[in-house]
Amino acid sequence: MSVCGIGAVVTEREGRPVITNVLTNSPAQQAGLIPYDEIVQIDDKKIDGLKLADVVKLIRGPAGTVVKILVVRAGQYPPESFEVKRAVVQLWTR
Repeated sequence: MSVCGIGAVVTEREGRPVITNVLTNSPAQQAGLIPYDEIVQIDDKKIDGLKLADVVKLIRGPAGTVVKILVVRAGQYPPESFEVKRAVVQLWTR
């Protein structure tokens, strides 16, 4: 299955969206995102109170477009901003 996105698995931990896996050679990996990055903002939109599915919808989009993701990385402050160019990403194969 493939989607247009950044190539990162996002799950909810303690009510907050967290990147739990970054696919090899994905746009997310190339931009520098890593597991355990906590997402706090997408394209200048604060995501407090959004459901995980809505956060994922904001991250996904047409291939070739850029999404700006603000994350809090464990042990680091202030939050760090990443610009990631969306691409068709293969999620898994049979």
